Amino acid sequence: VRFRLSDAVWVYHPFRIRGPLLQNTRANIERRARGEPMLLKASIEAEMPCLTATLHPHNQREDVAGDHQPLLDGQVSSWTLRLSNVGNATATNVYLKTNHPWVNLPSNQHGEDAGDEGDAISHCVGPTGTLMQLAIEK
Repeated sequence: VRFRLSDAVWVYHPFRIRGPLLQNTRANIERRARGEPMLLKASIEAEMPCLTATLHPHNQREDVAGDHQPLLDGQVSSWTLRLSNVGNATATNVYLKTNHPWVNLPSNQHGEDAGDEGDAISHCVGPTGTLMQLAIEK
């Protein structure tokens, strides 16, 4: 690595990273031969999407002190997930991974209130119910 610090000092540091021990032949094992280190290898793509996500509550249930009250088991809360693509490529086939399988997305396409919770669908992919494909609007 070579870089300049405050336009005055040049710094150079060679990385001496040892590769993994090769165990494929008896000769390599005896010589303790090492392979090529892959730690600093990088693949740079020209155009990539870069998504930023923000989560905003619909109805902010706050008490007098302004602290958010916790939800109890069985209570329903509506939130808005905003995704912004700040990268230089189009983001397609975006998936959302959750910890719990009971997250539902509104079935409408334009962000209006979905009405009651019966109007929401899960958009789940797979049997666990924790991976959802997001319908992205352009």
